[in-house]
Amino acid sequence: MNMESEELIGYIYSSSLRRDVIKFLEKNTRARPTEIAKSIGKYQSHISNVLIAFEKEGLVKCITPQKRTWRVYILTEIGKNVSKKM
Repeated sequence: MNMESEELIGYIYSSSLRRDVIKFLEKNTRARPTEIAKSIGKYQSHISNVLIAFEKEGLVKCITPQKRTWRVYILTEIGKNVSKKM
């Protein structure tokens, strides 16, 4: 269920939390939800929910899917392209 590029930009831009997460991942090659949460001062559970939604939209990819904890996320090419347009 991937949105078009313009829709994704609007989707991300409409939430300060989503903007903060995408900006963090743009600056940091890879990150865990806990690292993002500590850096931007939000709850880890909220960050995890954003990352799950981003993964469904193809913006991020979990590079440790076999792990239940300590999951690590990176921006996909779609995520990188969208973040550059913001």
